[in-house]
Amino acid sequence: VDVDDLESVVLFRVLARSPTYLSKPLQYLEGAKSWLYERLLLPLRFHRLLVCKREDRRLFAPGLRHKIFVVPNGVRPAPACDPADEAPSELLFVGSLEYWPNEDAVTYFVREVLPSIQARHPGARFTIVGARPGDAVRRLHNGADVIVAGSVPDLEPYYRRATLVVVPMRLGGGTRIKVLEALVHEKALVTTSIGVEGLDLRSGDALEIADGADAFADACVRLLGDAAARRRLAESGREQVLERFVWDAVLSARLGAVLAS
Repeated sequence: VDVDDLESVVLFRVLARSPTYLSKPLQYLEGAKSWLYERLLLPLRFHRLLVCKREDRRLFAPGLRHKIFVVPNGVRPAPACDPADEAPSELLFVGSLEYWPNEDAVTYFVREVLPSIQARHPGARFTIVGARPGDAVRRLHNGADVIVAGSVPDLEPYYRRATLVVVPMRLGGGTRIKVLEALVHEKALVTTSIGVEGLDLRSGDALEIADGADAFADACVRLLGDAAARRRLAESGREQVLERFVWDAVLSARLGAVLAS
């Protein structure tokens, strides 16, 4: 069984950030049920369990870890974007908008990060791309500096126009394919520690990692004003993804060992 995202981790993170409300104890109970279900997958139902990061493997009992294999998420190769196609001060987020951690990420960015960026970098615009945006995300759209594009037939034009890709995740589990997709397109990227969790990519090397609204805004402003720094990050990020996270390489290096075990 392949468990690319532990639902109990996601739910407990959401609840930890949520205010107190009447049914919250019941949702903690649901989280506990998910935790127990996940821990019983291996001894009761399956021969081997696959997770996408080392941190998830450590959540299981030590006596079972020899049956748990880390097979990271991957991406297909994509052409590198030409810096000449960048629109000035264009910030981009890509992700399924029915997933609550993504909804939280873009709402948080618009309300708590973007105003600070625009105060120092007038003209900065934020485009949100992703399927099935809910009412909370649609309300962010103002047609000027926040654009909710929703589901689009082709992501390539959006990546080409982006000056900077942002992944301001505060919640969620698993690993972020959106990070790998942005990097394989050779785009400079700013994310949080949770956004890059499990990918073993270093801040200042393949991307920038910033936690908290002020630090995230500072990183974005710095890169929006420094084309050379964006290029350095983008080139390094693409190189590392092509070396380590392209699907053919992932499957040949990891999945064969699982099947042979």
